[in-house]
Amino acid sequence: MINLIKQRHIHDVANSNPETSGQAYYYLASAYYQSGKSDSGQMIINKATSLLPQNPYIKVAAGREALNAKNPVDAKANFDAAIQSTKGKDAKVFALIGDAYLNSAMPDRAAAITFLQQGIIVDKTNTELYLLYGDAKKRMENGGGEAASAYEKAVELKAVARGQTRLGSLYGEARNLETSSAAFDAALVADASYIAANRDKGEMLYTLKKYSLARDEYKTYMETADTTNDNLTRFAYMSFQAKDYESVSSIINILLAKDSTNVTLYRLNGYSFCEKKNYPAALENLQKFFDKADTSKIIYLDYKYYGKALMESKQDSLAEIMIGKAVILDSTECDLYADQGDIYMRLKRYTDAQASYAKKMACANSQGAADYFLLGKSYYFNKQYDISDSLFRKVIELKPASSVGYYWAARSTLYKKENNIDEAIPLYDKYLEIVSVDLTKASKKELAEAYLNKGKNAILKDDKVKAKEFLNKVLEFDAENKEAKDLLSSLAKG
Repeated sequence: MINLIKQRHIHDVANSNPETSGQAYYYLASAYYQSGKSDSGQMIINKATSLLPQNPYIKVAAGREALNAKNPVDAKANFDAAIQSTKGKDAKVFALIGDAYLNSAMPDRAAAITFLQQGIIVDKTNTELYLLYGDAKKRMENGGGEAASAYEKAVELKAVARGQTRLGSLYGEARNLETSSAAFDAALVADASYIAANRDKGEMLYTLKKYSLARDEYKTYMETADTTNDNLTRFAYMSFQAKDYESVSSIINILLAKDSTNVTLYRLNGYSFCEKKNYPAALENLQKFFDKADTSKIIYLDYKYYGKALMESKQDSLAEIMIGKAVILDSTECDLYADQGDIYMRLKRYTDAQASYAKKMACANSQGAADYFLLGKSYYFNKQYDISDSLFRKVIELKPASSVGYYWAARSTLYKKENNIDEAIPLYDKYLEIVSVDLTKASKKELAEAYLNKGKNAILKDDKVKAKEFLNKVLEFDAENKEAKDLLSSLAKG
């Protein structure tokens, strides 16, 4: 987008010599249209038409505006008049007509290709024609090969930065990261000031989910580019995906100061605050979004983040409603079922939690250790210990080096039938073996529980020495453990 300084420069050129400034008027009108100031653009065209009624560039500008007004008949009449006035010998006119058919509100790729081909016949060295021809072919089915050839021709004709940038985007769409990056790099070697290469490389990396790299490229672009609302908003979204949440908040503050009516900014701010675990701020922003947003524009992520912020704010019943709405909007987002399960666990609705966790596993066609663990806990707290035991043993099978499966399998085994402590002890032993590598990372509560049960089992086996050893270990991790103290007191008396 042309910034204000460039816009004023073109304005000065256009006014300096009205007899020869048709191109300047064309670009000035385009600058206004690209800035969203269509009224000003139309005023420029009207002024230029009165001063230079037969100028081909003014005719092209009028034709382009007719396409934006979705009036193809008037557009073609103006384009034909422009070609006729130059006797079909001005390649720039053909390029501008092709651009209009490609980048107006009423695109027509076939028409664009026709005019661009005519332009190439007139001037086989005009790089703009090849670049636009490549753009037109790229947007057509199976047109990638011809697009690449056109861009390569532009590079051969010394439009290296622009041509390589176009090639970078083309290869990126084919998900060829290495070749795409090489093309963008070649563009910047040719012209380090051509920041469109940084922008488009950022977009390519973003599409390929290389979010941190994308953010870095776009940041370089933003250092020189116009700080328009569109550019800042795009940078905010890239920063969010790169998990640079502080930058997101800073950018959105700038944008909201310019336009507080942009509801999507409250959405992204809410997401970002949620990721930063600032749940009050997340709720505030998301509530503003829901208050102002068109309901048809709400997506599942809006409800997901709102539900998460509500859950972390101990508003579980409202969180349940929001996550439920998210599932309705997109039942293929499998993690939503896990979110539902987590809420049901907090509400102690264990049967519902079981159903949600099972749906998550079926949806994702995934049965990882974490899935079995969550499902196992839902059965454990529902006192269905036989089932939870088998699920936690599946965790052990999938993650034998993790202490988690052994600890919860030990607990399930302990309770699934009376007087079953002896069967649980080997599981507690394995748990202790794993966590003993670094006790600073272990839960003192879990350690105390493991040693308490080992102490009880030693008492049952009439091994008082071991019992005292284990019970004293309990007090190392839980100095106020009443049960351990009482058992030690009984052993001392006996």
